[in-house]
Amino acid sequence: MTLAIEITTKMQEAEAKKTADKNEQEAKAALKKRQIEDEALAEKERRELYNLQAEVESVKTSGQSKTEAKAFAQQLEIVGKAQVEISNLQAKARKILEQSKLTFEKEKT
Repeated sequence: MTLAIEITTKMQEAEAKKTADKNEQEAKAALKKRQIEDEALAEKERRELYNLQAEVESVKTSGQSKTEAKAFAQQLEIVGKAQVEISNLQAKARKILEQSKLTFEKEKT
């Protein structure tokens, strides 16, 4: 009888550990997703700041200087868009990876 209780207890402990591990993985995935989303938003805001800084600079200048400032603003916008796109693609890749890990963990059980 004691052996049966011990086996039942160990099985319950193993199941609780498995559930805790699964919950931890899901929480980590959600946290990572939020971090990636925040990074993408921050990059978008930085791009907007760069654009505004470039516009301010453009207003201060005239002629050739104004043309150069516009070109610089366009360059920053292109770079900013590319960085946001990279962040979004990285976010998607990380999300797919985390979902794959979760699916793998679920299938293991």
